[in-house]
Amino acid sequence: MRKSARKIGAVLGILGVIFGGLAFPTEAGAISLKEGGVDTSCEKNLFGMRPWYAGLAVKVNGKCQVGTPASDSEIPTFTWMIILNVMSDIFVAVGYLALAFVIYGGYMYLLSGGDTGKVAKGKKTLTAALVGLVIVLLASVIVNFIIGVLTGTN
Repeated sequence: MRKSARKIGAVLGILGVIFGGLAFPTEAGAISLKEGGVDTSCEKNLFGMRPWYAGLAVKVNGKCQVGTPASDSEIPTFTWMIILNVMSDIFVAVGYLALAFVIYGGYMYLLSGGDTGKVAKGKKTLTAALVGLVIVLLASVIVNFIIGVLTGTN
C-alpha cells in the first residue's frame, strides 16, 4: 500500500511540475483585488485545477502577468490567495484519488466471489473512500468561500 501511495504521489508531482509551468506569467504589474483589476481570461484550468496565480493575473500589452499588490495592505490577501489556490489544487488531486479508491473498492467488492473477507475489505475500502471524498468536498467548499471573501466576489 505504501509503495502504491508513493507511486501515485510521484505521478501527481510530476504532472504538477509539467502542467504547472504551462501558463506561467512572469512580469508583474500593480493591481488591486478589491477594485477588480484582475483579468480572469489569463487563468486556464486543467482537470479542475486552477493555477497558483488564479485571481492575481493581469493583461499588459496582451500578455498575462502576475500582478503585485497595489498597496502594502493587500500583501496578506495576495499571500493567502496563493496559499488557497494551492490548497484547492491539492483538494482536487485528493478528490481524484478518492474517486480512484471508490472504483477500486467497487472492483474488489464485485470480484469477491462471495468470500466474506474480500467482501468486507471491499466495503471497508468503499466506505473509507466515500468518507474521504465527502471531507475533500467540504474542504473545497470552505476554501472557495474564503477565496470569495478575500476577493469580494461572495
